Amino acid sequence: MERGTMQALITSAAIAVPSAVGLGVMAPEVLGILYPAHSDEVAVCIAPLRWLMAGMVCLCVSYPLFSMLQAVGKPAAPLKIMLFGTAVKLLGNLLLIPLMGVSGAALSTTLCYVGILLLALRAYLKSSGLCLPFVPFGKTAYSGAMCGGAAFLARSAAYRAGASPFTALIFSALAGAAVYIFLIRGLIGRLR
Repeated sequence: MERGTMQALITSAAIAVPSAVGLGVMAPEVLGILYPAHSDEVAVCIAPLRWLMAGMVCLCVSYPLFSMLQAVGKPAAPLKIMLFGTAVKLLGNLLLIPLMGVSGAALSTTLCYVGILLLALRAYLKSSGLCLPFVPFGKTAYSGAMCGGAAFLARSAAYRAGASPFTALIFSALAGAAVYIFLIRGLIGRLR
């Protein structure tokens, strides 16, 4: 049961972390390519999108936990946890939007998803009696941070060389992916 739990959680995190980090690092390029005629709107959306990235990872890891909670006989737990998340989101909006504007809404969403993940993990571990090691999650986070660093450095080098935003995006995505795959491959192999 512990092995299956680790496989589900690490696989979810292994997919979500580089996606979130990459989108956070390359938000100006991604949004600029998707919405070339809306440069003012793109400029406003970059910071909130970056605030949402950690929340995206937490949300992605929460979904398998909800299924596992149902499997261990706690089918009502996900609903209760989501209601708590909704309360955190509403309270966060009331407190943070007046202070931070759109970024406050993004931050309150991230806080909501962090709370959901922590409660779901706590409920699952309590119900299943499992004790999961932290090291694989730390390795995933470390690999994601190195992925983001490589993408940032590659993007900076591409711009210094006179590359277009599209070329910089491709170059940085490839660099980040190469570093992430190199660092994460051993962890995923051990979970099989």
